[in-house]
Amino acid sequence: MDQIKHEEGETQQEQALKPAIKVAITQNRLEAYIELSRTSTFTLNPEPCDIKAALKEAGVVYGINEAVIETLSENPSYTDAVLIASGFSEQVGENGYLKYLIEKKKDLKPTVNADGTVDYRNLGLIHNVEPNEALCEVYHPTKGEDGRDVCGNVLEGRMGRDIAIPTGKNTRYDEESKLVLSTASGGVDVDSKGVISVVDILKLNTVDNSTGDIVFNGDVIVNGDVASGFKVDAQGSIVVKGTVEGSKLIAKGDIMVGIAVNGMNTAKIRTEGSLKCKHIQNCNITVGGDIFADSIMHCNIECNGSIELKGKRGAIIGGKALIAYTLTVQTIGTNAHVPTFITMAGGDITLSTRLTETKKRVGALDAELLTTVQTIKWCNELIKKGQELKPFHKNAFEKSKQRLQPIQSERNEILEEINKIQEEINNIDPSKCFIVCTEYIYSGVRIAFGTLIRNVNDSFINSRVCVIDGEISILSQ
Repeated sequence: MDQIKHEEGETQQEQALKPAIKVAITQNRLEAYIELSRTSTFTLNPEPCDIKAALKEAGVVYGINEAVIETLSENPSYTDAVLIASGFSEQVGENGYLKYLIEKKKDLKPTVNADGTVDYRNLGLIHNVEPNEALCEVYHPTKGEDGRDVCGNVLEGRMGRDIAIPTGKNTRYDEESKLVLSTASGGVDVDSKGVISVVDILKLNTVDNSTGDIVFNGDVIVNGDVASGFKVDAQGSIVVKGTVEGSKLIAKGDIMVGIAVNGMNTAKIRTEGSLKCKHIQNCNITVGGDIFADSIMHCNIECNGSIELKGKRGAIIGGKALIAYTLTVQTIGTNAHVPTFITMAGGDITLSTRLTETKKRVGALDAELLTTVQTIKWCNELIKKGQELKPFHKNAFEKSKQRLQPIQSERNEILEEINKIQEEINNIDPSKCFIVCTEYIYSGVRIAFGTLIRNVNDSFINSRVCVIDGEISILSQ
């Protein structure tokens, strides 16, 4: 019994000599520190189990550094707090970002051609698109890796900063492909905030060296002039509020020029719609609809509609005009007898062109058919004579036999097309084709209705020109 009491006394004495152990945890609970303090002059070294017990009591269960525990038990520090456990913080994921598949800013650099020459008119100002074209890739933010504190708590990883999807007019975001897509035809426009739109109207101050040539999948409005040597090509309409010089205007829709076209003998205007302009001169014009102007001078014109010249002058002077239906004008030619040629087609002016081109196709097929038939005939004669065909001739023989039927079928189809075009020409109503001239038709003017031609040798005033009984008549109104 005395022995037991003696041992208990020693244990209590040892307990009294052990150091005080304090565990300090940082506010974010990512670190834990051990602070040792002496309890007497002869303080014992802390036991590892005592340190671990203190940590457990403080709630520290993760990231404990066993090596530090061993070090403290062998060589305790009573002056500084010692880092005993470390967690790690949650991570922030990658921020969302955008990858534009079109140029956000136009550098307006000239195009370098394959041969090394530089095209200073093609500056790439417009990026045209069709529906469902990819404009931008969207990369959404990701979640960062989880963290853990010294108390064993999981610190959930944070998402990166999200990005606004840059959809504007005529664009949409496809969640599956993560792409911004166009929803209409037009030109791509990216504003200062990076928002993408597809616009069907392009507005410019001028068309010149600062813009280069314009090719656009919509309507084009030019508030000023189109300089000489440049081109505006629009899938819609073109409006030029100023002057068009020696340049090209090409449109699916109408073309309207506010002041004048001064073609300088190099300008070309082609539209499937109508043309409206005050003054036009020295220009090649192809119009699918009607032409409305004050005056037209020294132009070559193909108009698949009617021409109406009204205004202060209302004149057509010089050049050649092929007109499908009617010409309404104040004056044709001048008293200086400037040669002016007017041809009234009496219907679709493309019919004669289509007829000519179709006949050319038949001619080409006839030539091929003749060669094919001759090859087959020549090879058959050799076979009848018992001669063996050489490989080259045998190959030509087989190809000719295979080609013969398709040529004949294609030729028959084209002949049917020719008959239909000719029938359309024959059914043209001449009463729908006439000229009304409220003032002078001067001498020097030549007027044709189809194959009928009349040279005006004497001036006429206030006249109606039409075909009567197979002749061109100029009637007073």
